[in-house]
Amino acid sequence: FRGGQATAADVFQQRQLLEGVVGDRFTVLANIEVLKNQLAVLTGQSPGTLEIATSDHFPEINGLPDTGLTSDLIQRRPDVLKAYFRLQAADLRVAAAIADRFPKIGLSAGIDTTAPNLQDFFNNWMATLAGNLVLPLIDGGRRIAEVDRTKAATEEALNLYGQSVLQSIKEVENALAQEERQHQRLDSLKQQLRYLNEANNNIRIRTAYGAFDFLRVLSTLNSLQAMQRTLIRAERELVDFRILLYRSLAGGWPLAEPVKTRNEDNG
Repeated sequence: FRGGQATAADVFQQRQLLEGVVGDRFTVLANIEVLKNQLAVLTGQSPGTLEIATSDHFPEINGLPDTGLTSDLIQRRPDVLKAYFRLQAADLRVAAAIADRFPKIGLSAGIDTTAPNLQDFFNNWMATLAGNLVLPLIDGGRRIAEVDRTKAATEEALNLYGQSVLQSIKEVENALAQEERQHQRLDSLKQQLRYLNEANNNIRIRTAYGAFDFLRVLSTLNSLQAMQRTLIRAERELVDFRILLYRSLAGGWPLAEPVKTRNEDNG
């Protein structure tokens, strides 16, 4: 503008774009404070008191964890354990329903032993026993139906357990595929960023010699910054995919031991 190559409207337009970026920064800072307060509550601290060390880069994503889907690994997942215990409970209900079909014999010392002969005594005893046997069998088929119902519930629980196992395997495979492809995407984004850097440097040099106007430089710079933001989002997504993998495996993220200071060692 000072050299007569641009108008005042161009200057105001660029100032508006700059102020828009400044305004977006305040939104990001507010979101950071909200997330810190959520972390404070999750860790049992008062909101506003949590201090988090700042870093210029995302955590380093090391090699893949052990993803061999053994029975022990699958049983660590809470959802699979829940389905397994439901299956066990349903199986026990089948056993209880079958046992309920059998007559319950209740013998007591109240049998009349004053019968004049042994035959009368035996007849009285059999009559008492028959009374105890007949009642559970005359129920309109309710106990038989209950056995069928509990068997059907057990089959349903078995199918749900198998579905939960398949779901856990699917989630692990999805997380592995997403992380692998994300690494490839990051390589492509980094290559694009190198090309944009070279293009931006070339356009700056040629603009200095009058080959392009400065708006071309600004346009290339906007593309470069957009690519940088895309790369940062992709790096964050890679961390998300690794967290998803650990959740699918019902495992944790191995954290490095904190470095002790000299005062702590002396203490």
